[in-house]
Amino acid sequence: MRYLLDNGAYTIKLGTDSCEPQLYNNCIASCKREVLIAPSSLVGVSEVLRPIDRGVLVDPELQLKLWKSILPTNNIDCLIYTCPLYSPPTSRKLMDELIFEDLSLPEALRVPSGPRSTCLILDLGFSSSTVIPYNEGKPIVSAIKRVTVGGKLMTNFMKEQISYRYFDMTEETWLVNIIREQMCYVSSNFLCELRKIQTKKICESAYVLPEHGDIGFPLFKPEDAEGKQVLNMSNLTITVPELLFNPSDSGIECAGIHEAIMQSVMSLPEELRKIMLENIVLVGGVALTKGILPRLQQEVQENSPFPVSIRVSENPVWDNWETLKNVKESLTKKDYEEMGSEYIDSIYQYS
Repeated sequence: MRYLLDNGAYTIKLGTDSCEPQLYNNCIASCKREVLIAPSSLVGVSEVLRPIDRGVLVDPELQLKLWKSILPTNNIDCLIYTCPLYSPPTSRKLMDELIFEDLSLPEALRVPSGPRSTCLILDLGFSSSTVIPYNEGKPIVSAIKRVTVGGKLMTNFMKEQISYRYFDMTEETWLVNIIREQMCYVSSNFLCELRKIQTKKICESAYVLPEHGDIGFPLFKPEDAEGKQVLNMSNLTITVPELLFNPSDSGIECAGIHEAIMQSVMSLPEELRKIMLENIVLVGGVALTKGILPRLQQEVQENSPFPVSIRVSENPVWDNWETLKNVKESLTKKDYEEMGSEYIDSIYQYS
């Protein structure tokens, strides 16, 4: 049976052509003296170890352990798995060795995640945000731009701010991530919104923290907070996602996502620029952040000589996995042993 594996830095999506995929966290976690391998949820965990950092495979032994825990022990005839275009050659080679040599699969193929059409993809992921233009399904590697702001950086930034202002949440990364996903939104006018927040009632930007096994929730009515710990988010609701557009707010000197899009487009041949600006697609978990679409549309249009059309994909979290269904090729173990990882790089034009 053929299995499809989207191996992200944050989560792993695994399934077959005919079965619904399963989602696992790409990590080993510690929870109440219990070690969880590739857990489906990170609620209550105190420590997390991940094999991938900033798109680079840094702990191949851990990655192998995670794969072995979720892959069936038999009945795998072929495995199609993803690896980012911008990952270094050593990282790609390590991944191939794990699949063909350690797991000893008869057939497999490493592919870059992405569409099979002409468009510009903005992948708002866990480790980073990456702009990748595709021409008839082929990535234009020379025009790929990467912004080192993703879900991980925003969560860590928010955790530091909360720990400094209110409660020590340095060991509660999972909770801060949930709060960020539920409370944060991208403002259409950052400075104007910042002034308005100063006059808002606390319950308009507050989160009730979980206690005694209960789940936390955004506070809408003051009476719901009676006897509970309440976290006043204040301006964090907009300053955290603002890092996507102004990374310098956290001390990172790089372009924002809107600037990266224009840098990528302007590095393309002139005949492709208009087409790409009219076909910008957002994928990745961070693409679900409220308000990101109209703000990005506004920022890119202000700097574009052509009309701009941006949309969020129908299922941004699962889109990369879904594209694996369109892959018809594979590589036998014998072919891999003869030609190596460099052959796969040449097929898919890895940088």
